[in-house]
Amino acid sequence: MSYRSKATRWPVIIIGLILCFLTLTGWSVFRAATRVSDVTNPRYYSHGLRYNRTLLERQAAEGLGWKVRIELTGRRLGVRLTDREDRPVGDAEAEVALFTGGGTKRGLLRLAEEGAGNYVAALPVGLSGQLSGLLQINRQGANLSRPLLLNL
Repeated sequence: MSYRSKATRWPVIIIGLILCFLTLTGWSVFRAATRVSDVTNPRYYSHGLRYNRTLLERQAAEGLGWKVRIELTGRRLGVRLTDREDRPVGDAEAEVALFTGGGTKRGLLRLAEEGAGNYVAALPVGLSGQLSGLLQINRQGANLSRPLLLNL
């Protein structure tokens, strides 16, 4: 008798395991379909690909002692570039690449030097909402880039 009861127990255990697996799979699919993604940066993959380059640029900028202060006043974007002794760094080329929320390039702003170490540009009319951008500063072969998030 005990031999027969053990033999009939295994199919029930296997069917129970299969049902648990299907239930957990269904729950996972439901959560993936209904929850909002935790990824807040739509360009996270390209940022990850550039991680080493960005890290090297930051280390080079730290070696030069460059400091960047960015201000947005109305529709005017201002960038102040100084060295480690807070002296202005002039004769640099500065530009901002603007991107839409989907990560497509919206435009390129070239910043003009207005005084030593002060670079400014007027934002185009019609831009509104949240825009991401990339500030790039080049001076005599030294490069510095900073990601931007503009709320207009």
